[in-house]
This record gives sequence, C-alpha cells and structure tokens, in this order.
Amino acid sequence: MHRLQLTVELINEPHNGGYTTYCPEFDVMSQGDDPDDAIKNLREAVRGYVKTIGIKQALKEYRKTIREFLEVNV
Repeated sequence: MHRLQLTVELINEPHNGGYTTYCPEFDVMSQGDDPDDAIKNLREAVRGYVKTIGIKQALKEYRKTIREFLEVNV
C-alpha cells in the first residue's frame, strides 16, 4: 500500500449549493454537500482513479504541486 499526501482545493459553490474539490496532482475533481462530504468524495475519486490506471502509472503521472499566493490590484 502506498500513502500519498495530496493537495485539496475546496471551492464553495453558493449558486449551486455544496462544494467542489480538486486534486491538482492527479487532475481529479469531485463534489459534496458540505466540506467533509466533498473531501470524502474526492478521496474516493482519487482511489478510483489510481485503481483504474494502476499505482505505477499513477506515480508516473503524479504532478508535484507548488503553491504560491498571488496578489492582484484591480
């Protein structure tokens, strides 16, 4: 069993309700009614993705994410 630390972007969807989650390392998205549900669903989506393509291929496709903050004057 492999243990991966992945990034979760949690996006509130006020117009549609609920939350969207995104894992940039594997380009996988999911959603849920609340933050916990959305993260749980993303975890399952990532597991399904890795199971489908296989761990060796997933590790080849893994993209290290670098986070920086950007300030923009508008």
